[in-house]
Parts: sequence; structure tokens; C-alpha cells
Amino acid sequence: MTSIRNHTSHVSRDSPYGIMDVTSPSVIYRGPQVNGFKSPASGPAPLPKQPSIADKIAEYIKKRKAVSYFLSDFPEAKSQRLFADCKVQIWAVEALSYLVASSYHEDTFGVVQKSLPAILTSMLSLQESVEKCFKLSTGASRRVLRGQNDPDGLRFALKASLRTCLYRVVNKFKDHLSIMQLPPDQTRKLKQFMEYKE
Repeated sequence: MTSIRNHTSHVSRDSPYGIMDVTSPSVIYRGPQVNGFKSPASGPAPLPKQPSIADKIAEYIKKRKAVSYFLSDFPEAKSQRLFADCKVQIWAVEALSYLVASSYHEDTFGVVQKSLPAILTSMLSLQESVEKCFKLSTGASRRVLRGQNDPDGLRFALKASLRTCLYRVVNKFKDHLSIMQLPPDQTRKLKQFMEYKE
């Protein structure tokens, strides 16, 4: 048994790979091979890729103002990407407003009414965020025939849906909304909906 210990004294038992590593300086660990490919830990690190002459010329041209105008995004591109797939949000807001409005008569235990301030706060903050996005857009978008998948059409649909859903909830709970405790800016916004000024 002592002869085995003498022969394995140069082997480390604390390997991070769960196997014993050889600690001899003359042995190079090459890493495991899986399906003929070496592990990323094996071999020297790859040299950084030097940009080619074409890449350097392209970067130089992109820095010029006249060319960068044509290569950059339009001012409303970010807004369009934001509203590109908001159909699910429209459906969610509409479903939530229908559930809240129908809970006025059907929810005998008042479970939905207990969370009504949080629901209204969320809907009002979403409407405020959409309004901010409308104000940030330049309004210089081209007038085209709007299709179903047009981001501008979805943006307007989300805005209209939010307004309709808020009116639906406000009309149903109009007599009870004055006693709800909401933040001051939300209360002011809700009052505009109650007075049909929004």
C-alpha cells in the first residue's frame, strides 16, 4: 500500500474537473475531447481578429454625416420596434377590463374590488407611458395605408384600447372611485376619465 502512495504522490486529488490532474510541470493538460473536438480550455488563446481594409473603409464612411444619415435608423424606428408586437398587451388590457367590469355584479365576495386600486394604477401608468411615447415620436411618419401588422396602427390601437378599457372600468365603478386611495397624479388622471375629459 505504501508503494502505491509513493507512485501517486505527484497526482493532485483536488481537481475542479472531478478527475485527478497530474501536477508535473512537464505534462501539458490538453482537456477532454468530445466527438473529436477539443474543449475550449485546451490550446493557446486565439489572437484578436484584425479589421480588414474593407472594414476600416466602411467605418470611415459611416462616420461621415451625409452617409450616416442614410445608414442610421429613422427617428421613429425605435418607437415602431417597441409597438411592433403589442397585440398581446392589447388583448390583456381588454380582458382585464372586462373581468373587472363584470366583477361589479358577479363577484359577491369583493375579491376583485380589493385589488381595484392596483389595477387602475397599473392601467393609468401604462396609458401615461404610451402617451409619453406618442409625444416623443416626431410625427413625421409617412401616411400610408395601414395594415394589420403596421406598428403605427398597433400603437394607435393600444392607445385607443387603453382609453376604452379605462372608460369601461370607470363607468362601472363611477360611484365608488372617489373613496379609493390612489397617488395624486393617478387621482387627477382618473378624475379626467370620470368627467369624460380624457
